[in-house]
Amino acid sequence: RWKELGVLGPQLTRPTAAEVSQAMQIVLRLTYKSKGNELTEKARAVVLGNTDRRDKGWINTYSGVCDPGIMRMAIVFALYKHLLQAMSDVKTAFLQAEATDPLVLRTPKHLPAEVVHDLKLQPGAYYRQLKAVYGTIDAPRLFTQQFKKEVAALGFTEVAESFLVKRSRPVGEADGFLGMYVDDLHTATDDTLADLKKVDQLFQLDDPEPLLPGRTLVYVGQDVSLSADGKQCSIGQRRYAEGIVTRLTDKQRGASGGKVLIGEKDLRLAVAAEIDPRLQREQQQWVGRVGWLAKTQKHLSVPYSEISRNNAKPSLKTVVAAQRVCEYGKDNHTSLVYDSSVKKPAFVMWVDAAFCLQQCEGRLGWELQLVDKSRLTRGPLEQTVIALPRDVNTLSWRSRRIKRKLA
Repeated sequence: RWKELGVLGPQLTRPTAAEVSQAMQIVLRLTYKSKGNELTEKARAVVLGNTDRRDKGWINTYSGVCDPGIMRMAIVFALYKHLLQAMSDVKTAFLQAEATDPLVLRTPKHLPAEVVHDLKLQPGAYYRQLKAVYGTIDAPRLFTQQFKKEVAALGFTEVAESFLVKRSRPVGEADGFLGMYVDDLHTATDDTLADLKKVDQLFQLDDPEPLLPGRTLVYVGQDVSLSADGKQCSIGQRRYAEGIVTRLTDKQRGASGGKVLIGEKDLRLAVAAEIDPRLQREQQQWVGRVGWLAKTQKHLSVPYSEISRNNAKPSLKTVVAAQRVCEYGKDNHTSLVYDSSVKKPAFVMWVDAAFCLQQCEGRLGWELQLVDKSRLTRGPLEQTVIALPRDVNTLSWRSRRIKRKLA
């Protein structure tokens, strides 16, 4: 791919002292790519980020990630419009973006013979960087900016961070959308596969995977399914959850009826005398797994928020608590459901709060739901929602701790 995309320029036979001192080191890493349930090996050449001598204070390093709430609303739009949804990803995305700074890369002193022969690279040599390279801190931004700029010529306009809308007319209703999760694309337009083929001419893509009735696709670690009649779409993480192995003992599980129950003791801060800094990495790993499950599991929002407070000061009990929350998420896994019944959309926000006067703290939470106006009825004081399941068309949710004295 480096040779095909022209990542490196000609070899610098006489690099200057400044170029030698600023050169970034290339290393070869063995990585894996997931395709369905299979893992395939692939070698990847990356740059050691700590050899980047540029001033980190001014380099913009963001990646393009669409807000999940907007993406879920777009799914409802696609269902209502009967648009074909498809998933795809950009092949070696960062290598397809143009580099903006005149950087110099240095090859390893020991290169495999096939690399020297096929890529015509010399060991320990210096080359000018022409494309963004994995490992450089600005590579995600360079790719994100260039991708959005080039697909704009195809009629895609960014209306929110990394969420692009396609319109065939300057004004009027949208014809479709393209959501980005860095280099993973979720697209639905009036001619999805044809539009992705046009994108492929600008940025090389893997073969698109259309979301057909009765089929399940894996998109950024989430299972996206379309019902047999094509009217409902569900998003869950059953496969990811089942792959989590905690190895808790029966005593640590404290199970009741075979399922783990989460209580107040699981959400407490670590006691100072029990804090063990050596457990920090393990604590963060388990909390990270809970955080990823919380992307679709609303009931994990509060436990995730609470156990995250122990990331800096963990103990054996907090590590076990994080594993228990993982088991709780596995036992109570549910999928978010979205349907095509919304013809006249309206937003409904559910708000709840609890506060303890003695401790001067509490918690505030809300959920945002998309409903059809026919579901609303005006009561004596306010509009209320009738005959609508709370787990259908939920777009977003938040929960935060309140810690202050009430007036």
